[in-house]
Amino acid sequence: MKINTMTTIVRWVSTLIVLGSLGACERYMEKTPCSEHFTQGDLGRWQVDSQGLAVDPNTGLRWFRCNAGERFEEGQCLGEAHFMNKADAAAYVADFAESAAKPWRLPTLDEMGTLRETACTNPAINTQIFPTAKVEQYWASDISRHGVQLACAYYNFSGSGYCRESVLNQRPFWLVLDK
Repeated sequence: MKINTMTTIVRWVSTLIVLGSLGACERYMEKTPCSEHFTQGDLGRWQVDSQGLAVDPNTGLRWFRCNAGERFEEGQCLGEAHFMNKADAAAYVADFAESAAKPWRLPTLDEMGTLRETACTNPAINTQIFPTAKVEQYWASDISRHGVQLACAYYNFSGSGYCRESVLNQRPFWLVLDK
């Protein structure tokens, strides 16, 4: 009787372990690309204007809808995204802010994390709001704790940030304004 009870307990525990581990695999399941997930005109929570700004009502941040280097015309991003090393990207943003007379800046990792869409990927962002978003690492303003030769970047394929990107790498970047 004792052996049967032990066998039953072992089976139940094994079943629970297997079921629990299957739930952890969800993040590896193939998700729909966000370009297919969002239908034409699906702005989600965002508010947009005709100058290419998108306002996130959850944070109050105002994002330029195009990559740095592109321009917003007639509802679309035109031109080529700038891919720059971290120092050049920071200098570009400072020059852009000065010429626009607005405090544009690089976003933080936490701010870029608010762009993440969990229902889709590749890139994990609403492509109706950010139509030319690249599947790339984007520069963030955060300072890396791993030395001056490393910087922080946000990989928007799945929406994750890290601070071990070489400052010399050529990366795209976004522009953001505070509330």
